[in-house]
Amino acid sequence: MFRFTTSFDWLLIVVGSICACGMGTALPMFTLFWGDLTNSFGEDSDMVESARQVMFKFIYVGLGALAAGWGMFACWITVG
Repeated sequence: MFRFTTSFDWLLIVVGSICACGMGTALPMFTLFWGDLTNSFGEDSDMVESARQVMFKFIYVGLGALAAGWGMFACWITVG
């Protein structure tokens, strides 16, 4: 299969692999942010504000995972 690849195909393979690595980091990041969320409930400071900050982290990681997943599938489907 790789005997007939062009330089553009190799670029798509590299970009698709980098997007796959980014997609793979989404679940551990969600786990870390879940720990931050549960820790924010025990603080004496403004609980709603600290939970809101963690909520935005969840949204940003979700959007990043969506973009990385789209890039991964788009690149690998184009190459394959």
